[in-house]
Amino acid sequence: MRRIVVAAVILAVVVTGAVVRYWLRDRVIAKAPMFRALGADGVDDFLTTSLDEKSISIAGGYKDQPVPFYVGAEPRPDMVTVERMLSPDRKRHTYSSRADEVTELVAKGWIHERSEGYIRTGPGRGSTEVFALFNPTEDRHFFTASRAELKERLATGKWQQQPSLGFAWREP
Repeated sequence: MRRIVVAAVILAVVVTGAVVRYWLRDRVIAKAPMFRALGADGVDDFLTTSLDEKSISIAGGYKDQPVPFYVGAEPRPDMVTVERMLSPDRKRHTYSSRADEVTELVAKGWIHERSEGYIRTGPGRGSTEVFALFNPTEDRHFFTASRAELKERLATGKWQQQPSLGFAWREP
């Protein structure tokens, strides 16, 4: 009888531990700030999770901007990578969370610079949509998690809303 009780307690601890680990895995998300710097020309919207890259860009004349959102620092089943692309002829950056778009941009001569963390493919607890905007007159891309910023840019008539980058977080 004692062995059965001990076995039941061990099983309960193992099952409870697995449930707790599963719950934590589903709820706790390590996040990284997506730093922003605006090009010296006022056109390039540079985003990076690397503080070193941000510092180098600012030393090179870019203007420091507030952190617009946070991305996942580790892969999860409900997330995809955010890819940073550079158009060498225009010196502009854009970002994508869609593999087909990255492939299309590379075919058009864009350079894949690096992955910039992970973003949810759909809404989740505490997440917010990251809006993608494009200004065809200036050939500019802009990404924001701020609905006010989205409405402000769309109101100018110069910007077009594109498919969302995904869902990130406004806070760490």
